This record gives sequence, C-alpha cells and structure tokens, in this order.
Amino acid sequence: MMHEQISEFLRYWDGLRDGADLPAKDRIDPLAIPRRLLSNVFLMVYDDHRDDVCFTLVGSYAHIARGMELSGTYAADLPNRMGGTREAYAEYIRDHYRMARRLRRPVHSRGAYRWIAGQRDVITERIVCPILGRDGRTIEFTGFQSVEHAAPSRPVPLNDADDYVSEFVRVIEDLDTEIT
Repeated sequence: MMHEQISEFLRYWDGLRDGADLPAKDRIDPLAIPRRLLSNVFLMVYDDHRDDVCFTLVGSYAHIARGMELSGTYAADLPNRMGGTREAYAEYIRDHYRMARRLRRPVHSRGAYRWIAGQRDVITERIVCPILGRDGRTIEFTGFQSVEHAAPSRPVPLNDADDYVSEFVRVIEDLDTEIT
C-alpha cells in the first residue's frame, strides 16, 4: 500500500507528463504542487563524473529534520545521523536514481532507520520520478519523501548493528493501477 501523500505526488508527476513518456522540468510549478506536500518535495540531478546524486532543491522538512541546508549536497556527503556507514546508505539512494534513469519510470521504496540523535526508529517512504532536464535529453529527478516515527504497533525491524533496513524498492510500471 502506497502512502497517501506519495500517491498524491505521483498523480501530480503523472499530470505533468501530458501524454509524454516523461514530463519536462519546465512544467514543474511549485504553486501547483499541493501545499501539504511542498515541504517534502525535492529535485535532484545525477552527476556522472562523481557517480552520485546531488540535491538541487529540497523542501523545508528535510532541512528541519537534518538541521542543515541540503540543497547542493551529494548523497555521499550526507551527515551520518543514522548510525552505520554513510556510504552504504548513499549507495542505496544512488541505486534508486540509477534505476529511475535507466528505466525512465518512478521508483517507490520504503524502509526504516534509527535516528541516532533522537534515539527514535523512523519509517521512511519515497518516490523518485524522472523528469527531462531543460536540454530535453538529460534525465533529472523530482520526488517526495514521507517520514514517520515508528509506532509501538508497527515496530521497526532494526537491531543495534543496522543503520537502514529496506522493506522494498520497486519500479512503478502501471500508473493507472497505482494512482486510481
């Protein structure tokens, strides 16, 4: 089951396509994004030279949760607030973008991590949607991430050695069945 806000963002992305395979970046209008989603929306590019993704624009929730400005930050440079190795998580994130770029389809994932600063278990769900860059050829990305503190009724499958546990990563093949 897809998080309601993830589904809402996917409908927004699908509407931008206007019959095309991928929407153009120029079609993204922050004023048209439902207000309740804006703080969790992001734009990213894949830097082939660094083999890494770079946050180009990040909603305010991520800034508040991480305590830092993420725009201009690469996955490899994210602070290690989750325990474990930063590189393992960065590689997990990069794989989402590689998959979305190669298949030209949205990638949906859910997982859990332990937020060391607050000693809280967190469940996160994200959608990564490919878009055409301004040149009409380069594939960039937009997406949405929800973050929820795990409730006792929904325990997170972590032990002290885990930094992140992926519940699933999947490609959205048929939008009609996902967002109706």
